[in-house]
Amino acid sequence: MKKAILFLILMYSTAGMASVFQTAIQPYQPVYFVAGDKEDQVKFQVSAKYSLIFPSTIGLYAAYTQKAWWKLYDESSPFYEFNHEPELFWIFESKKNFMNLDTGYLDYFQVAPIYHKSNGRDGEGSRSINCYYARAQFSVGEVYNFGIVAKIFGYYSKAIENKDIEKYQGYVEGEAFFQLKSRAVEYFDKEKIYVKGGGSISDRKGWIEGGIRVRIVTTVFQPFFFVQAYHGYAEKLIDYNKKDTAIRAGITFE
Repeated sequence: MKKAILFLILMYSTAGMASVFQTAIQPYQPVYFVAGDKEDQVKFQVSAKYSLIFPSTIGLYAAYTQKAWWKLYDESSPFYEFNHEPELFWIFESKKNFMNLDTGYLDYFQVAPIYHKSNGRDGEGSRSINCYYARAQFSVGEVYNFGIVAKIFGYYSKAIENKDIEKYQGYVEGEAFFQLKSRAVEYFDKEKIYVKGGGSISDRKGWIEGGIRVRIVTTVFQPFFFVQAYHGYAEKLIDYNKKDTAIRAGITFE
């Protein structure tokens, strides 16, 4: 009986702590796992950011995102490509900024002076870029939320193996989205549909991606069902100059 009482006390005290516990490590880009046909096979992404000044709302972060393309259907199931994306950025978020400013339709403004992307290969298969960027999101609607994201970026340097990559992914990106937000739980997002793209207008090359995320059963049940479609160049670094079309479906933890 004493052990049972001690267990109940520990359980409830832990639950109370969980409600106020905070961590410097937080989600960043969407985390997902999707699969397509024998040609497209499997793609997944993991991402997290780390607050460099914690706890605070100053918004200085280091982040890491990794995309992987996996030939899961092949006999030996090899990984085809990894793209590694470490970065350092400052973000000003409307709902938790340190100056408590009312920013209207602005959700966030982000500046990254350091952004690196590479595939970790040697020799002819090596691909890498070092960049900087600025990005902003604007939206309207607390429950039925419509928004746009604009991003502009430049290059510090490019590997000689992909020295013309700006012809395929350009210097700008844009996104339009619609999502349902929870009335009861702040920051909790439900269904979402988006279209985004980028590229070089002068070279008439680029890419477009669309996706839809829906709850599988209820808001409580995680993860979400996710469908992603991609057409164009530069989905992965190794084939940045080859046009591709892929449709994949799976789950997301966004």
